[in-house]
Order: sequence, then structure tokens, then C-alpha cells
Amino acid sequence: MGPGGSGEFRTGRKPASKRNQASRIPVVDSSRVMVRPTQALGLSHAAGHAFLNATADAWLHLKPQRSSLDPSRAMSHFGHRRIPDWFDEAVATLCEFPTIKNIRRSEMRRRLDAHIPLSRLFTMRHPAEQRYDLRGPATKGQAVEARTTDIRTPPDPEVADPQSLLFYAECLTVSEYLAEKAGPLVMGRIGEGLVQGRPMAQLIARLNGLPHSVSELERQWVEWMRQ
Repeated sequence: MGPGGSGEFRTGRKPASKRNQASRIPVVDSSRVMVRPTQALGLSHAAGHAFLNATADAWLHLKPQRSSLDPSRAMSHFGHRRIPDWFDEAVATLCEFPTIKNIRRSEMRRRLDAHIPLSRLFTMRHPAEQRYDLRGPATKGQAVEARTTDIRTPPDPEVADPQSLLFYAECLTVSEYLAEKAGPLVMGRIGEGLVQGRPMAQLIARLNGLPHSVSELERQWVEWMRQ
């Protein structure tokens, strides 16, 4: 805001005419913008995390803070601290491009017999955090590797750790199953309950269209995945 309080940012030079201002608008030739496919695909995943962070703060009636989207936050926990890792990644993978979601579904079907039990999925830390202990001290090399493989560019199936790939695939498909059975608003209802500290077993027991136990939910999800 300028000295006069008008909201105009003043540079000390005479303002250009509207005609001259229009002529100074930069034009970007998109054909010259070089973005690697994995970087572009990762943006949708990262946007999902950012959206969930802001939404969780709103559920908690917190004022938006710059720190909520601070990249350094990924060193201890990528998503919101009041939400389990599986839900963070469920929302992020739901925001991904269809091509990547298809890869994840195929990965889940291929490894369905080795799936993570839902009772563990709903409470576990992200596999990358388990490997590098990102909630505590980590070497610079470990942190960089974790960010560039599993956390910062998770949609790239060629570089991510196999356990992380399974984790992402299961988070996606479980959330898709929940939405199909209980309706498109179910993820919002679950997320709001999670930030309030309620366990998944309690949440699904109160939602119409879902089994009333985690074990039965797991059985039905596996059956759904085999179809």
C-alpha cells in the first residue's frame, strides 16, 4: 500500500497509461516452458495436501497461517498434524491425474494379497517417515531423498519405494470405496471427525452405507477390489 493509503503500490515514477500498461503484460510461450512429466503430475498431489491443510484449519476454526503451507513442514510431517497420514495421502491421491490413479489401482490389484491391514493403515506413519524418521533428526541426504522420491514427487512409480507405492495405492482405493458406498461427502465427514480426534472405527460406525467395523470394511473393500 502506498503512502497515501489508497492501496496503490507507488514506485516514485509517473504511472504509465493504461495503454502502455497493457503493452507491458508479459506473454509466455507455453511451447518453451520445460516441465518434466513427473513434476507436472506431482503438482496435483501437492495441491491436494495444501487443500486439506487449509480445510483442516477451517474445521478447527484456526486462522490461516503461512506456516501451514511452509515447505519445511514436510521434514516432520507432510500434511496436517491433526490428521492421520493415510487420510492426508487419500485426499492427495484423489486429486491426482487419472493416469496416475489408474497406475495406483493396478498396483493395488497386483498386491492385494499383501495389502496393509486397515486397522494398521488408519494409524500408521507414512512409510517414508518410518524409513527416515522424518519426525526427528535426519541427515540432509536422507531428507532430500525422501522428498524427491516418496513425498515431493509421489506420483512417479519408477522411483518411489515399493512400500510407499502400496501405501499410496491403498489410501486411494480405500477412499474411493468409501465414497462409492457412503456418497461423495463422506471424506469431508471423516476428515472433520479425524481432526477432532475420533478414531476411524467410531466414524465408520456412524456413517450410513458403511460396515460398522474396520474388519468388515476391510473384507468388503478387498472383495470390491477383486471385481
